[in-house]
Amino acid sequence: MFSGASVYVWIRRFESEAERKRLYDSVYQSDYWKNEIAPRVPQMLDREQMKITRLVATPRSVIQ
Repeated sequence: MFSGASVYVWIRRFESEAERKRLYDSVYQSDYWKNEIAPRVPQMLDREQMKITRLVATPRSVIQ
């Protein structure tokens, strides 16, 4: 199944694409993110092993 030592699944839900963009920009465009967090990201994440999938919930989904 999974060959890595750990697996992390992160699910985020947004009311709309506009809300997702607004929240994304408020975090990733902030001075704190750019100056404090972003420089440390490469040592914290193995980007080559990351798999990112954007899903759209079906009408019957409980996470809608």
